[in-house]
Amino acid sequence: MPEKSISLTTDTMKIRKFITLLAFATVLIFTVESCRSGRSSVGSGGMSESAVSGVLTVKEARRQLSQTIESYGRWQTVKLPVTIRLREPKSLTISGTATMERNRSLAISLRFLGMEVGSLSINSDTITVIDRINKAYFKDDVTALLDGFPATVGNLQDLLLGRVFVPGERIARASDFDVALSDTPELWTASGELHDYNLRYSYAFRGADALKALAVRIADKSPVTFAYSDFYSSTAGAFANSVSIEAMGGSTPVEATIEWNFKKAVWNAAEGVQDKSKVPSGYSRITPEAVMKMLKNL
Repeated sequence: MPEKSISLTTDTMKIRKFITLLAFATVLIFTVESCRSGRSSVGSGGMSESAVSGVLTVKEARRQLSQTIESYGRWQTVKLPVTIRLREPKSLTISGTATMERNRSLAISLRFLGMEVGSLSINSDTITVIDRINKAYFKDDVTALLDGFPATVGNLQDLLLGRVFVPGERIARASDFDVALSDTPELWTASGELHDYNLRYSYAFRGADALKALAVRIADKSPVTFAYSDFYSSTAGAFANSVSIEAMGGSTPVEATIEWNFKKAVWNAAEGVQDKSKVPSGYSRITPEAVMKMLKNL
């Protein structure tokens, strides 16, 4: 019996260590790598209006893109369960609760054995990650983190929920994108670019299906991709229940899947969104570089 108790304690400490690192790794997944890097595996061709991939034409694909964007309904707040599965550089699964206020904030509370062990908070000004076990935190100005890149909280929400957007404040329109067909039957893309940032982004669709993937490339930076699946239909339109992310943190690959449980979502609640950006006194600050070093040494 004593040996069993010691083993359980050791395993619990290891899990808590993983949770701590995962809380900090989310800052890399959600902001730094997603806006500074890209992957060109989802590309766009130069086929003409009359080109056909399977039975699909460019004109039909463009019409489908317009219908997809127009189907997005309005929402103010949402609170729902979330599960984050980290695959690289180490394997770990942890669950929690996410709360979002449209275009204003995103907060995720990570829990273990009923206790909050970490949290992530992003608003228009600041990103904050708090490790409540080791009393440590990461906090930085969003604009500084993104090197002035014009991403918004609304962009981040759309990115994680599987919705087409144009970086910046403006609402996306089908005319903002170059639509092209692929050599793969029924696969087509909608692409755009920001010349000032040498950035190109491309959404991939298959036939009349929902969004399948997003790829972003900025100059020759390390790659990142977002793959979407299992869409949930709601009064506010379709949302991806699952988004898989691949990125690089320096030379360290980071792979994770975020699973939203929209079946248990609470929409437009009167109590609003809980503030997770306040850091308790006595907590020590940590840098993203330190997070990656910790991950590599696991």
